[in-house]
Amino acid sequence: MKNLSSQTENIWKERLTPNYTEEQETLLKSRLSTDRLAQKELRDSIIVSADEADATNAQSVYETIKPSLLEEDEYQLVSVDVSLDGASGSGIINCRINGEHKQIRF
Repeated sequence: MKNLSSQTENIWKERLTPNYTEEQETLLKSRLSTDRLAQKELRDSIIVSADEADATNAQSVYETIKPSLLEEDEYQLVSVDVSLDGASGSGIINCRINGEHKQIRF
């Protein structure tokens, strides 16, 4: 199973399963302000661009679930998270329709 997310239409990122060392675990648990940059870099290291096939599958799942809109409706994607199992998936869409926040679980 692969976990993909997007905050921009058609741009998908994959969150890899981390295998942190003991040192990295300690860093992530740190409350020191001096560790903040290193913590961000470590968290960012497990997020990579999704490969084309997975991105296409995730986009297809998203397009199927994305709410239907009237011509005058204004849609804004906040974020979408998809867990892919082959060509099917489950997840959540956070969006705004005409300024109102909507959350769609699938």
